[in-house]
Amino acid sequence: MAATTGPATHKEYHGPSLYRCYLRARTECIFPFRWSRQIAALGSDHWRTHWQISPPNTLASCIFMLEIDRGGRTAALSRESSDVEIWDLLLRKQVRTLSGHSDIVTAMSYFHGEEPCFFTASLDKSIILWRDYEKVATMSQHNDWLRCLAISEHNRTLLSGCVSSVIMGWDVSLCKPVFRIANKVEDGQMNTINSLVFANGSDNIFVSGTRDGWIRFFDSRCTTKPALAYRAHTQKLNTVSFNAENTALLTSARDSTIKLWDLRMLSVCWILSKFYRTLRRW
Repeated sequence: MAATTGPATHKEYHGPSLYRCYLRARTECIFPFRWSRQIAALGSDHWRTHWQISPPNTLASCIFMLEIDRGGRTAALSRESSDVEIWDLLLRKQVRTLSGHSDIVTAMSYFHGEEPCFFTASLDKSIILWRDYEKVATMSQHNDWLRCLAISEHNRTLLSGCVSSVIMGWDVSLCKPVFRIANKVEDGQMNTINSLVFANGSDNIFVSGTRDGWIRFFDSRCTTKPALAYRAHTQKLNTVSFNAENTALLTSARDSTIKLWDLRMLSVCWILSKFYRTLRRW
């Protein structure tokens, strides 16, 4: 396995052996991609389509956002309108429609242990806080289309990412920004923040996935540079997810693959055992 040292801002890895397996899709793009606890508990013999959410008409068939609540009971999704559909997964039917944005809703993040309470983000450049399906607050400090959201384990910090490669961290209790990360964009090319995720149990360690296929690890207590980074896919990266133990990452991209990455090899590849011990504590 080859590891190379990149710029002083982070470590880089270019070898193929960090990931353990991948799935290849029959279509170009795997997006969106979400787990529920019920699905994750199934064995390999049970991988099949249980049911599908049918679009009301062919013009609204594209699903731009899909999020399952932490109890696995409710799914929220958006289509080509500015509304959010709330579906009861046990009843298998839509039970609510939320209106508040003026453009397509691209992301949603449920609170931990406070349902129904969540944030939504949109191409209208705003983030909305919802409680009991009622709009509570609107945050409009981003200057570009919003693409993804993530909320920390104890609901202290919200992350938001936009198409101009900016990540903002928000104090959830105040609904105000507390830090801003502007990723380098080369030659004026768009490098969208396509995915953000906190390590399980953590209010500080998080990972971003960008359009250029790179994954970057950050600590919100020191956001001047990523702790480490590596290129996960050769084409546009769509989603990143931790497993429950923070020992693996699951990624998907426009190269029609889903990859499972073994993070236990980080201390071998980059001699970052201190950083990895921090992950394991959460």
